[in-house]
Amino acid sequence: MAGGTANEALKDRVSRLENFVGVLEDDSVVPLSVSTEQHAIELVDLRKILDDFITEMSARISNIMRMWCSMIDIVKINLKCLEDDVALIKNRGGLVDFKVVGSTSSTEKKKNNGGKKAKDWTNQRC
Repeated sequence: MAGGTANEALKDRVSRLENFVGVLEDDSVVPLSVSTEQHAIELVDLRKILDDFITEMSARISNIMRMWCSMIDIVKINLKCLEDDVALIKNRGGLVDFKVVGSTSSTEKKKNNGGKKAKDWTNQRC
């Protein structure tokens, strides 16, 4: 009787092992150790690909951030120039009345902008 329970215990252990490893049906089946080595090699390759991708994306993000910072600096400079233009116009006696641009005479235009053409005003920017 003791031999019968030992055989059943052995069969139970073998069936659990077969469920874990898989049943070897023919000689073309790859052993678990070989399969594990192949997966380890593939994982190393995938890790290298991931590291390369992270490095490349980090460099691209850094470039984008530098571009944004330079664009922000340009916008700040343009805003400063606009502030200077507005201050200059305010100091010269007020804003130009743009509502009547098409209907004013040339003497009124000269009076409103100091006799300067629009081209002259753009040359005074920063």
